[in-house]
Amino acid sequence: MVNINGLVTSIVDSIGGQFLHLSTAETIILDIGLILILSTFLAFFAKIFKQPLIPAYVITGLIIGPLVLGYIKNTELITAFSEIGIAFLLFTAGLEISFRKIREANLKKILIIGIAQVLIIFSIAFFLAGFLGLSNLQAAYIGVILAFGSTMVDIKLLSDRGELVTLHGRLVLGILLLQDLIAIIAIVVFKTGGFEIVALTIAFSKLLLILAVALILQKFVLNKIFKFAARSSELLFLASLAVLFMFIILSYLAELSIVIGAFIAGVSLANSRFKIELESRVTPLRDFFAILFFVALGTQIVFEGIGDNLRLLSALIIIGIIIKPLFTFILMRIGGYRPKTSFFTAISLAQLSEFSLIIGILGVSLGVLDAAMFSTIILATIITMSLTPYFIEFKENLYKFVMLPLSLFRFLPISERLEYKNDGEKEILLIGAHRMGSILLKDLVKDKKKLLVIDYNPEICKDYKETGWASCS
Repeated sequence: MVNINGLVTSIVDSIGGQFLHLSTAETIILDIGLILILSTFLAFFAKIFKQPLIPAYVITGLIIGPLVLGYIKNTELITAFSEIGIAFLLFTAGLEISFRKIREANLKKILIIGIAQVLIIFSIAFFLAGFLGLSNLQAAYIGVILAFGSTMVDIKLLSDRGELVTLHGRLVLGILLLQDLIAIIAIVVFKTGGFEIVALTIAFSKLLLILAVALILQKFVLNKIFKFAARSSELLFLASLAVLFMFIILSYLAELSIVIGAFIAGVSLANSRFKIELESRVTPLRDFFAILFFVALGTQIVFEGIGDNLRLLSALIIIGIIIKPLFTFILMRIGGYRPKTSFFTAISLAQLSEFSLIIGILGVSLGVLDAAMFSTIILATIITMSLTPYFIEFKENLYKFVMLPLSLFRFLPISERLEYKNDGEKEILLIGAHRMGSILLKDLVKDKKKLLVIDYNPEICKDYKETGWASCS
C-alpha cells in the first residue's frame, strides 16, 4: 500500500529544498505564482461544473496551506495582499454607490433595520451563552462576530452581477456600511475594555474629519486634478490610486479601519465624469487581490480543537445562514419592502464577515478567546462565505422554494412601491433604459402616453417618472 500523504510530503520537501537558495523576493514570486496557477486550475473546474469561483480560491488556500501541503510559509505577506484586495473592493463600491443613491433606498429605514438586526443577533448569542459554554464576555464577542455580513464578498458578487444599482443591492450596501461602522465601534469598545465615551468620541471625531477632508477635496481639488489627468489614461489611473492610498493612510493614522478610508476615497470620486474609466482600470487589480484574500482564508483553516467546539461551529453556521437572514427578512417586511426585495437583501447577508476574523484576532490577543475557538470562527466564516455565491446565484430559485413559508408574513403591508404605471394601452415596450436604452428612448418617444419602460434600477424609474418621459415598471 502506497502512503500517499508521505509521498506528497516528501515531494513538497524536495521541492522546498530546491528553493532554499532563493532570495525573499524570488520566494514571494514563486508563492504567488503557485497560488495563481492552482487557483486557475481549480477555477476552470468550477466553471466547467457551473460553480462559483470563491470556493475554488478557498480550496487553493486549503491545499497549499499548513493543513495539506504546507507549502506557503510567508502567510503574513499573502494576508497583507488580501487586505489590499479588501481596500480595492471598498474603493470600487464607493465609486459605484454614492451616499445620495443610498439615501434614495431610504436611509432612515436602513438605519433602523441595520441596527435592529445587529441587536437581535447579539441578543441571541447571549441567550445561547449557557448552551454554548461561553462566558458573558465571550458571548459578547460571538454576538458581534455573528452580527455582521461580509462587505467584501457581497460587493464583489453583486458588482460582478451588475446588481449594485438595484434596490436590493443598495439596501445590502447600506446595511453593510452601517455594520462596518458598528464593527469599528465594537473594536474600540473591546480595546478600551468598556463603553468609553471619550474614546468613542475621539474615534467619531476622526471619522468626521476624514469625511470633511474628502468633501473639501472633491469640491475644490479633485475635479480639477482629474480633468488635467484625463489627458493621459495612465496618469488618470495613477491619480485614482494616489487618492485611494491617501485616504487609507489617513484612516490608518487616525487608527480607523482602512476599509473605511478606501470607501471614502471611492465616494470622493463617485461624481467624477471619469468614473467609468476608473472602474474599468481598477477592477483587474481588485480581482487579483481579492483572489489572494480568499486563498489567505483557506490557508488559515485548521481543525485543531474544533471537535471540542462543534456546538459553537454549528451555532455560528446556523445563525449565520438561517437565523440572521430570517430576522433580516422580517425586519425588511416590517419596513414595508416587497417580499422578493426583502428576501434578496436578506439572503445576500447570510454569512460571517471579514470583521469577524478581525474581532476574533482581537479576542485572542486579549485572552478572551482561545486558539480553538478562533479556529472555529475561521472555519465558520469560510463556510458561510463560500455558500454566499450559491445563495446569490440561485436566489430566484431559493425564493420560489421558500415562498410558501414566507407567505406567513403577507399580512405586513407594502409601502415601498417603485413601479410607476399610467392607465391605458401601451404601444412601445423598452426593456432597460440606462446606456443604450436611454439613447433609444429619445428616438422612440413621440407620444409619452404610449411608452412603457421596464428597468430594475429604482433611480431610473424615479427619473423617468419625474421628467414625464415614460411610465416605468
